[in-house]
Amino acid sequence: MPGWRMFVTEPHIVLFARTIVGLVLLIAGGAKLGDRRRFVETIRAYRLLPGGTATAVGQGLPAIEIVIAGGLLVGALMPWSALAALGLFLLFGGAVAVNLLRGRRDIDCGCFGSATESYLSWWLVGRNLVLLGLAGVAMGRRDSLAGLVERVSIGEAAAMALAALGAMGLWWLAVVLAALWHLPDPRHPRPVVQVSDDGGTARPLRDGGMLEVKREGV
Repeated sequence: MPGWRMFVTEPHIVLFARTIVGLVLLIAGGAKLGDRRRFVETIRAYRLLPGGTATAVGQGLPAIEIVIAGGLLVGALMPWSALAALGLFLLFGGAVAVNLLRGRRDIDCGCFGSATESYLSWWLVGRNLVLLGLAGVAMGRRDSLAGLVERVSIGEAAAMALAALGAMGLWWLAVVLAALWHLPDPRHPRPVVQVSDDGGTARPLRDGGMLEVKREGV
């Protein structure tokens, strides 16, 4: 399909895709670095990795996202930076999908650390598929950022950057609206309880938020 091949190698399209994916990973990684302890707990909540592995992933993933973002934004180690981003989005979408199929929706996705709180949904799977597609387009050329800019005019490069920033603004608005949509109704709080292994009486820890049952001694 020559037409499709020309589209995914068009410098304007590749520059746009790299900028979007790079900014998403840069923001996500930076937000997670601010509260890695919470992100580790989020990784554990997915119940896909052993405890030690989940801790290592939670500690290291934010830095990996930032490194990949840098590679995309400056065009370093292409197309490997884009391929790594594609792999991340595939893993993220798969982790969400597995838990949705298990019926486990009341988990904070941890996508942007503690900056937002968004529970699992098929919307998140779709969002990762879109990013996966953009990462695939970003693999269309191996040029560095300077090499891409040489192939377009300064005005066109600026227009692509503004378009990417505008798309990121709309993306962030969608993330915030999705988080607000899933906030618990304050008129019907759900108490978080703690249950002891010896069958003791459950007692409320706090009001509102996600219903969690924690067992002591586990």
